[in-house]
Amino acid sequence: MLNQMIPILIDTVGVPLVEAIRMASLTPARVIGVDDRKGSLEADKDADIAIFEDDFSAWRTMICGQWAYAAT
Repeated sequence: MLNQMIPILIDTVGVPLVEAIRMASLTPARVIGVDDRKGSLEADKDADIAIFEDDFSAWRTMICGQWAYAAT
C-alpha cells in the first residue's frame, strides 16, 4: 500500500517527497507514541529502514538492524 500512497501524495496532491515520506514514517510513529525509537533515522533509535525502487516497491527492509527482506 505504501507504494501506492506515496505517488498519490506526490503526483496528485503535490506533497514534496520529503514530506510524503515523513507522513508515512515519523507521523504514524508519533501518533502511536513510539517516535522515541521509530519513525526517523537517529542515534539510539531502532534501525528500521526500507529502501525502495523507483516505483516505491520495497527493495530491501531492515528491522532492528537486521536485514529482513530483499527483493529477488
